[in-house]
Amino acid sequence: MEAVKAAPSQPIHFKNWKPQDWIDHASFGVGQVSEARGDKLDIDFVNGGRRTLLKSTELNRAAAPDAGFKFPRAKGKPRTRQLKVKSPRNDH
Repeated sequence: MEAVKAAPSQPIHFKNWKPQDWIDHASFGVGQVSEARGDKLDIDFVNGGRRTLLKSTELNRAAAPDAGFKFPRAKGKPRTRQLKVKSPRNDH
């Protein structure tokens, strides 16, 4: 009886990523999907900040760096400022 040769294991490329999924990217490393929009993913990378990638990008499933890992919050001003609107006076 001949032994059956197993095919070398290939990474599974999963394309239905959801927010909170952990992924591994060849260049950016480990990250977490923050939003899936159409054919794009917003991913927060542990060592590379936030990036937007196409869902067709080669990504592999990964595990969180630590059980209690949290991304640092950006300290700064909010993106949108509140506008102060002055009412016109009626002096007539």
